[in-house]
Amino acid sequence: MCGIFAVIGAQNAAAELYVGLVHLQHRGQDAAGVITFDFNDPDNGIKISKNIGLVSDVFSEAKLLTVNGQMVQPLP
Repeated sequence: MCGIFAVIGAQNAAAELYVGLVHLQHRGQDAAGVITFDFNDPDNGIKISKNIGLVSDVFSEAKLLTVNGQMVQPLP
């Protein structure tokens, strides 16, 4: 089972999404991931970050700083 939580228009949307992911974690605790879109990226702007484990294991504060974008959505 999965949950959906999205953030749009935030400067560092991944940091805000982290809080939402923690609250949805009870719906599926085997993995966590996000897709981000950076409007300022000259390439396609889409980045994927995911791994097996709890949200707190997959996304440390240092990792969240590298997940850039103004729009984010968790992976199902």
